[in-house]
Amino acid sequence: MDLTITGGQEFAALARDLRAAGRTGLRKELYKAVNRSAKPLIADVMKAPAKYLPSGYAAELGLKVKVRKRGGGSNPGVRLVGSAFTPGGSPRELAALNRGHLRHPLFGDAGFWYDQAVRPRFWDEPLEKDAPKVRKELLRAIRDIARRLAG
Repeated sequence: MDLTITGGQEFAALARDLRAAGRTGLRKELYKAVNRSAKPLIADVMKAPAKYLPSGYAAELGLKVKVRKRGGGSNPGVRLVGSAFTPGGSPRELAALNRGHLRHPLFGDAGFWYDQAVRPRFWDEPLEKDAPKVRKELLRAIRDIARRLAG
């Protein structure tokens, strides 16, 4: 699961210019600004399973969210990438959960799997709610660092 924040071309151009200019301090500052801007999104996503999934499942979801920054290549930008694992280490199907489809063993019996409908969009809704604010903050940080690079 991931969310892409638009403005990736502007981010990529600045990251490339910082690298070319050897301005590693400003580049680190840019990446810190990205991480700082993403914190509210991550916090909202981490709280969401309790509202969208059955309590026993939400508590054991094992959700992790990372910020991925790509300043070059054909797909530049900032993404939030989610993953989840069972306590035993097996991967969870976040895309299916986001669609409202939960598949789990019936009362822990791995021999019988049960399909259950759950509230959809546990990932999408919190991110979409905060994305405009985060996008604005990211673009402000990108433009501030770009001005400092030029000046």
